[in-house]
Amino acid sequence: MTNKQLRQGVSRANRVVRNLKLATGPGQDVSGALRDIDELPGMDEVSIDSKTSVLHLAYDAGRLSIQGIEAILSNHGIALSDDWWTRFKEKQYRFTDQNVKDNAAHVPSCCNKPPAGR
Repeated sequence: MTNKQLRQGVSRANRVVRNLKLATGPGQDVSGALRDIDELPGMDEVSIDSKTSVLHLAYDAGRLSIQGIEAILSNHGIALSDDWWTRFKEKQYRFTDQNVKDNAAHVPSCCNKPPAGR
């Protein structure tokens, strides 16, 4: 495990890494979208491999979700690749992000105590 310093507001327990292929044309500028994504609270890292058009993300899934990132890409006229592997990963990321968010909000309780109010 690395001891890399995370950005403020990013929980190590809720940090997820995502890689998504974009449907960008040659020479399409994605720097504005990357800048907007990078400014989101809970975003740890964002970069793009210009040769393969793969977007690399690391963020706190308790605060962000893949839907919010897709909305920013859409606002900049950038779409995800329409191949089956990217669609499969996108659905898996949506499910996992919601699961992490639900678990982050869960308040644990001890099972050998009587319920409150008794």
